[in-house]
Amino acid sequence: MSADDDLIRRWKANANAAGIPLTDEDIARIDARGQVERIRTVEAIVQRANAREVVPDYLAILAAQPSTNELERSDG
Repeated sequence: MSADDDLIRRWKANANAAGIPLTDEDIARIDARGQVERIRTVEAIVQRANAREVVPDYLAILAAQPSTNELERSDG
């Protein structure tokens, strides 16, 4: 299965789950307008963005603090 086949399979499944009928003709028409290339570009951007697991600075402080449950257990 090519990357495009996988993209279209997922696209159809997601559209179907949302109650949106998406036929091969719809996809061909969308592709003819150049929109599928944009979808590929967005997927590549998301893939690169998700490749890094970075905690934003404003959340790093929270990650370093013990949770409420941990505090309750330590008070005993």
